[in-house]
Amino acid sequence: MTGSLILYGSVSLLTALSSEISARAKNKIIRSFAFLFTLLIPSFVAGIRYGIGTDYFNYKFIFEKIKYGYEVRPEIGYKLINHMVAISGGNIQHVFFIVSFLTILFVYLTLSDHKEKISVGLGMLVFMLICKR
Repeated sequence: MTGSLILYGSVSLLTALSSEISARAKNKIIRSFAFLFTLLIPSFVAGIRYGIGTDYFNYKFIFEKIKYGYEVRPEIGYKLINHMVAISGGNIQHVFFIVSFLTILFVYLTLSDHKEKISVGLGMLVFMLICKR
């Protein structure tokens, strides 16, 4: 349990730090790399998880049903992502990566739009600490 706390705490802090750097850096290259790290760090961790979380096997079950053509009724966007990953030969880890990537992207873009009012890094840290994945 302590190892998980350290891992997810580190991911949250690194994501928050890189998002703050990407919002404040004047150098375009530094800003771009920080933005890339902001997206890739949590997405990679989400993508490599296996059997972690109470929802893992539910999402895997949905993916398997979509992959083999059974009717399921998840949200249309989630169903589309699962279907695209399934037909391209991917697995549930790819789905987790893509969903996390898109979620972090839109949270970052929203925070970035309001960076005059709120710190992008602090907002990302709060998001990372309260979201359930």
